[in-house]
Amino acid sequence: MDPPPRDPSTGAKGVDSSRFTAGNLDPDEVLSSNLFPQSGNTVAFNSVFDQPKHAWEVNLVPDLALRTTDSQHVEIFASIFSSSEPVRQRVRSVNRSARAGGPTSIMLMDRD
Repeated sequence: MDPPPRDPSTGAKGVDSSRFTAGNLDPDEVLSSNLFPQSGNTVAFNSVFDQPKHAWEVNLVPDLALRTTDSQHVEIFASIFSSSEPVRQRVRSVNRSARAGGPTSIMLMDRD
């Protein structure tokens, strides 16, 4: 069954922006995110990695536009790339289901 048509007078918009946060970020970490909305056998992909201030702002599909069988998954990344020899890289990430208006606070793995 298709979702009901949107009523523009309700103020509904095309996406719901959710800002994810983590209390255990390192100030040198570079942030990025991926969003995977899925409807039936169709999967979309949206990646944010070149806008550090907005990297964890994920534009989720509003619940009104989703069927009960649809899903959205987000991958949130925090990475450090060193320029020292030998080159070191550390990536911490969380992969989880998401819904517009749902929880946005995450805990990344402990630092080394």
